[in-house]
Amino acid sequence: MDRLLVLRLEAQGCSAEALLNGIPLARVDAARPCSVLPVHEFTVSGENRLELRIWPPALLVGEAPAPLPPLESDGQRSASLQVLLPRMGHAIDPGQSRNLAQLLWAPEAGMALLPPIQLTEAVLLPVNFPRWRWLDAPPLRLDAALQARIHTWLCGLAEALTAGRFEPLLQALRSRALDLATAYGRDPREGLLDLHQQLLARHAQGGLVMAPIPPAELLLRPIADGRLLDCLLSGGDPALRTEPDAEGQVFRLPLRIAVLDGQPQVML
Repeated sequence: MDRLLVLRLEAQGCSAEALLNGIPLARVDAARPCSVLPVHEFTVSGENRLELRIWPPALLVGEAPAPLPPLESDGQRSASLQVLLPRMGHAIDPGQSRNLAQLLWAPEAGMALLPPIQLTEAVLLPVNFPRWRWLDAPPLRLDAALQARIHTWLCGLAEALTAGRFEPLLQALRSRALDLATAYGRDPREGLLDLHQQLLARHAQGGLVMAPIPPAELLLRPIADGRLLDCLLSGGDPALRTEPDAEGQVFRLPLRIAVLDGQPQVML
């Protein structure tokens, strides 16, 4: 594979979120003004839906936070979402990459702004991947019973990882591993093997003590038009993550899941 399709999100003077086909992929703000990531597994044949959200609401359990009050543009705020095709092995530079699609937001000084602001566009991307498994996941109705079932499942994964039992997580990741292998031209065993080695090393060093997942803090965010749930904590951190190690580092495991035949499966 000599080309890599990436999404680049950048913002100045505001926070912003990028979505592709209903899947939130990145958030940026003053602390982290730019984010770049490969997006093969999120694309579809035909039209792809790009969304750029300016001042997106915080990811919190319970009632949605109050939006920001109306603002007046100072002419300095801006945000951009680009889908780029750089050549493999080269720097991901917008000026030296093929720009396949973009959304730009740069209000003139004095313009009235009413957060949150959303830009959406349907774009055709030159992709020819097989149909990803997440596209065929059934829509979910998130109720208290499903919330409790997924919480129990996540706690089971966390307990197994802390005990050095990795197979429950690796089994849940198999569908995702197959699609990622297709998306990036890899052996499907490679990604799982790499993760297994990471887990082994962390466990051997005592750095795989999983943090608790308080039921009241679990935020299951519907994404992909309701087909998947993003397993988060209130505030946006992945629900499955370790306690800080001796150096203060936290190992995070983002999970976007479907429920198939009553069982959670990681799709993305």
